[in-house]
Amino acid sequence: MIKIIRLKNNENKFVRSLYKWPLVRYQNIHCSENKNVKNFGKIIKIGNGEDMITKMYNFENVRKHNIISVRCFSTNLGNVNKNVQNNVKNVENVENEANECEQTVLGKNEKRQKTTREIYMDRKQRESIIKMYLFLSLILMPFGYMYMYCIEKNINTKELIQIIKKKCEHLESQYNEIIQEFIDKYFPVNNEPLLPDFKDLNYPENLPTLVIDLNYVIAKLEYNRKTGWRVLKRPYSDLFFKELSSFYEIVIWSDDNFPVAQEVISKWGIPAIGCLHRDQCSKKKKYYIKDLNRLGRNLDRVVIIDHDIHAFMLQPENGILIKEFHGDVDDNEMLCLIDLLKSFAISSHSIGQFLQKYGGGDYNIGKRYLQQKNDAEQKSQRIRSLGKIFHVDNKKPHSGMSFSM
Repeated sequence: MIKIIRLKNNENKFVRSLYKWPLVRYQNIHCSENKNVKNFGKIIKIGNGEDMITKMYNFENVRKHNIISVRCFSTNLGNVNKNVQNNVKNVENVENEANECEQTVLGKNEKRQKTTREIYMDRKQRESIIKMYLFLSLILMPFGYMYMYCIEKNINTKELIQIIKKKCEHLESQYNEIIQEFIDKYFPVNNEPLLPDFKDLNYPENLPTLVIDLNYVIAKLEYNRKTGWRVLKRPYSDLFFKELSSFYEIVIWSDDNFPVAQEVISKWGIPAIGCLHRDQCSKKKKYYIKDLNRLGRNLDRVVIIDHDIHAFMLQPENGILIKEFHGDVDDNEMLCLIDLLKSFAISSHSIGQFLQKYGGGDYNIGKRYLQQKNDAEQKSQRIRSLGKIFHVDNKKPHSGMSFSM
């Protein structure tokens, strides 16, 4: 932009100093017909077409100040033009610095925002990494413990699997115990007897009760998907129930699900007054327990026969253990118990006292009873034989000399 001062041609006029000289660029001075320069206010575009300062500058009282000849005006304007150019450069530098500062501030703000975002993301990533490491450590810690345990104890893989299996069973049993205690505490079992009264059955009050398990005791239950259930009867089972049905109130108490035992009893015609299943048992650890108190009978006259000692763990003095039956045709365990149970039925002792008399209710109590019975019979036979000898000798006359007084 160039501001033009118009002067009249061919007149020796003087131009006095300007009032407020603008900081703009000047190149040439053109004279015009105007005699006096009072107002200066036009901006035109020349040269490279740059827009310069758009303010209007007023120049008044040109006459009252220093007089500059027209001849020297261009020179003075050239000097002024250099100063103005320097000032313009300074202004441009200031503007550039301002722009740079503004861009720097904006860049810093953007950098601050980016840094804050990155810090947040880094924190999230650190948290996720820490969680992952904690999770992996919790998973790998037991394996490391087992590895060190195997090295210390010199254990192979199979033994380790067995140990882990036992530990898992132990934890499962503890968990089941906690659940069972909770159920027993807040949902108590109905206290009504599982068996009807003797009066309703027209049985004598002193009749003993025989509780016996089904699977592995009087039968072997096998299940096949193709053929279904297969039942193997234990040898001497029919004789067992035939001999004892007139001495005992017989109850089948199975730890199998309903109605397996009921169907077997109906099919074989076992003379049982009742059939109980797993629902009437209480579970502790992995064992099914049969509480004889729930029968509503005098426990001194109740005997239970089972292959699992845990089944009568609440009343161990009432139990008789029997070996498990797995289909052996030469099995005679039921036969060994017939005479023992008959003897208890006619005895006046409690079941605990009676079993202790023969060494307790373990697997061999039936055989011990038969051995003692045989020994007693042999002893009585010897006594009877000796008695017969002495009785015969007393009847014979004495031989030899006789003296009379």
